Amino acid sequence: LVSSGVHCLRTTIWRHYRPTYESHMKTLKLINILLNDNSASNKSLVKYLQNRDLLEYYGSIQVGSGRQSINVVFDTDSDILWLPTGDCKNCHTSALYNSNASSTFTNMSIPQSIEYQLGSVKGSSCADDIYIGNGKVAKMKFLCAWADADLSGTAASGVLGLNIGSYLYSDSPGLMHYLKSQGAIQYAILGVFLSKVSNDFSSYLDFGEIDQSLIGNKTTYWVNTIKNNNWAVPITQLCVGNETLRLESSLAILDTGSSYISIPTLDFLSIARVIKRTFKCNFLDSSTFYCLTQDKSFSQFPTIRIALDQVVFTIKPEDYIEFVDTQLKGYQYALFKIVIINSIDFWILGDNFLQNYYSIYDYEQKRVGFVELYNPIIIGERLEASSMGYNIS
Repeated sequence: LVSSGVHCLRTTIWRHYRPTYESHMKTLKLINILLNDNSASNKSLVKYLQNRDLLEYYGSIQVGSGRQSINVVFDTDSDILWLPTGDCKNCHTSALYNSNASSTFTNMSIPQSIEYQLGSVKGSSCADDIYIGNGKVAKMKFLCAWADADLSGTAASGVLGLNIGSYLYSDSPGLMHYLKSQGAIQYAILGVFLSKVSNDFSSYLDFGEIDQSLIGNKTTYWVNTIKNNNWAVPITQLCVGNETLRLESSLAILDTGSSYISIPTLDFLSIARVIKRTFKCNFLDSSTFYCLTQDKSFSQFPTIRIALDQVVFTIKPEDYIEFVDTQLKGYQYALFKIVIINSIDFWILGDNFLQNYYSIYDYEQKRVGFVELYNPIIIGERLEASSMGYNIS
């Protein structure tokens, strides 16, 4: 589908915000230390995250009567919490949830499993009290995992889903509903800032309010979701350089739990055909694409633009290219951080896309907002932060 009225033109509204954000991140680090990561205003929560090489953003939650601390990925493309338990065999982590140490634990003993694009988890349903900063969710249902597969190398022990609703537990409306209904937050809204500084601690989640100090007077661009239970939005155009390409996909999912942008085969091959006009390129494996270059200049690669509904986002070469030295004299590998997943017919917009924006997830109106940080946004519905109807003072 190609949206009329949206053209592949060079963006002329690039704005340099980075010094402001680097200063902001230093301030956040100081706040994090002073408040011991338990900061919370009235009816809102702030949760600070660390990242592993910009590939994984995670933070701690506390579980049970003893408040056991466990690191989880906060994932906008999954719907439940799962934690490895003391019964977990050959698990990817040694940081396990000990249900025997919690007087508030409930074992529901219903076998369940979760399949990801990469990796899987098996366990049984259970419930316990969950703490995020100073916020508490009593008797939250989750999966007590006793087996996982293909998750080695991840820093976090578990995953906390932040989807709109839950597929696995039809009677469980999801974390944000619990937080609001139990009085921890006033509004079912989530703001996400993902740092572009490797291995630092300045990324954060705003539960219940939006970071007005970061937004200031900038425009918030809104895109409505097209599915009831997840953050799926319409993708209506793809441009590489000044060339408009045919899109086989019609939706994209915003996913804080994925490191990279992942797309279906046919859409990737369309992009690759344009790139290969300039470079010698090939596949390292079924999902990883590379080109040979004589220098490490990002400017030799084209800018990619995608339209989510009528809002156009820029994906710069430094967002999707990583240079790696080769054994070939005078050449480098330009590895693509856009990967193919054969089993999907939609786009996954992962961390290397979301790092460029402050993203806002509105659970009540089922829409996603974007505020420019590093990459420009053009066209689309423009709503100022102050007109959102939420208390962001």
